Amino acid sequence: MRLLATLMSILLLGPLLGSGVSRAEDEVTPGPWQFEMLAGLNLNQSAFSNNWSGGDRGSYAWAIKSDLRAERQFTRAFNWTNTLSLAYGITAKQVPKPDKPQEKVWDHPQKSDDQILLESTARWGQTSLNPYLQFRFETQFLDKSDPRGAFNFNPLRFNEVAGITKVFEKTEKREILTRLGFSLRENVAKTFQDLAGDQTTTSSTMDGGLEWQSIAGFPFSKERFTLNSRLVLFLPVFYSAKSDLKAFDQDRIDAGIPGDAVADYWKVPSADWQNTLTAKITDLMSVNLFFQLVYEKFDSSTNLNPDLPLDVRAANADVGIRKAAQWKQTLALSLSYRFF
Repeated sequence: MRLLATLMSILLLGPLLGSGVSRAEDEVTPGPWQFEMLAGLNLNQSAFSNNWSGGDRGSYAWAIKSDLRAERQFTRAFNWTNTLSLAYGITAKQVPKPDKPQEKVWDHPQKSDDQILLESTARWGQTSLNPYLQFRFETQFLDKSDPRGAFNFNPLRFNEVAGITKVFEKTEKREILTRLGFSLRENVAKTFQDLAGDQTTTSSTMDGGLEWQSIAGFPFSKERFTLNSRLVLFLPVFYSAKSDLKAFDQDRIDAGIPGDAVADYWKVPSADWQNTLTAKITDLMSVNLFFQLVYEKFDSSTNLNPDLPLDVRAANADVGIRKAAQWKQTLALSLSYRFF
């Protein structure tokens, strides 16, 4: 908890400390494209015989992660940075056989990691506050959030942001900056039209509001450790499907179905805080600690269209409304290779 408090202090208070910009000379000198590609593989496996006396159960897990970066300083006042992050992981374990509990069988594999994130950021100027434009596209290889079934590449999230950015430090190995802008978000999502999960439909929604990003990345302890932290806060201003939420509340009241009113859930701010602490063992091996905290009370891609039956909308709401914060933590020994 002390580490998390320290990271939050850096992100929240860092932008208030001083107004200077520390940038290495080669970071603002125009030049060709600079490319980076890092790929990693995490593996874990164990298995036990049926008569193993300890009662242990085998398991296996694998995860593949790749990070690509293309950056160019076109002029001393214009920088364009593009990143692509891909990740996918599977975990499975041995469980007792239903008809023969004394025997072990492998359970169906479950997804443990899944991300497709493309981000492109253009930044102008060399003053204290500089304008920027950013485009983000985010989805996942397999969406299994709905117990009725799974979808490939769902939902599709498109995000355009325009605002101002302040770079506090920018060198080859260190980066600390903050951004404030207005964000437009469009969600295209596949959902079910029935409780059985036999029929599907595609819907799209749009919302907009203020977005604040704070990013910190730096090595420490003689560069044996590297910390990368990113906090994104979003305050909604409008939502294209807010009338669907009001209709859902009214239809539920008319049907006598109990439940909290959700008409104003779209107004609640959301937060996404991601932290990666990397301990380098060798050039190819490292230990990675990842922690993510997400608060999103209402998923804006949730389909509550009044054309759907009330029971179907209620099932969709159960998937898209999350009143408590979500968190994710992984600790892995990673084999990684930097291609260039």
